[in-house]
Amino acid sequence: MKYGLLKVNCGPMFAGKSESLVRDILFQTYFDADKNNVCVFKPSFDTRFAREEIVTHNGKSVQAIPIKNPDPSVIGEFEHVFFDEVQFFTRPQFDGDFLGWVREIRRGGGNVYCSGLDMDAQGNSFEITAALMAESTEVNRLTARCRCGAPATRTVRLSGSGPRLELGDADKYEPACLTHWAEAQDT
Repeated sequence: MKYGLLKVNCGPMFAGKSESLVRDILFQTYFDADKNNVCVFKPSFDTRFAREEIVTHNGKSVQAIPIKNPDPSVIGEFEHVFFDEVQFFTRPQFDGDFLGWVREIRRGGGNVYCSGLDMDAQGNSFEITAALMAESTEVNRLTARCRCGAPATRTVRLSGSGPRLELGDADKYEPACLTHWAEAQDT
C-alpha cells in the first residue's frame, strides 16, 4: 500500500496561503494528462469572494466544491485532493472527522494539499491545522508583511474582539509581526 503525501500551506492572513494552493492546483492540472485526477474543495462556510471558487487576494481563482460534510467518494477516486481554509473544517462549520477523511484519502494513495491559518487572532493554534502539520510530509510556513515592514507571523483582529472563527478580510484583520501583535493584545 502506498500512502499519498500531505502538503500544508499555513501562516497568518495575507501570507499567500491560497495563492500557493492555487499554484499547486494549476501545476497538477497542467502536468496531469487526466484532469479528472484532481478535486478541489473549500468550506461552504467561506463565501467571502465566491461560493464555488477559491479566490486569492491577487485575484487568481479556481473552481472548488463547497462542502460541509465529508465526501467518502474521493477516497481512491482522485490522485490529488485540495482543501482551502482548513481551519474552517471543524464543527459547527463542518460535519464529520476532517482529519480522519484526510487520512483515508492518503491511505487510498491520494495526495492531499491543504491551506489555512495556523493561529487565530489570539495566537492560539487552530487544532485542525496543527494536526495536519504534525502528519504532513511537507509544511510550507508562509509569512506576510507587517505594517512596519517586518515579517508577519500573526494575525491581528482590527475590532479587538469577536468569535474565534469570523469571516473577514482587510476590513477585519491585518498581518502583524510579533511586536505589533503583542501590542494589539494589550489594548
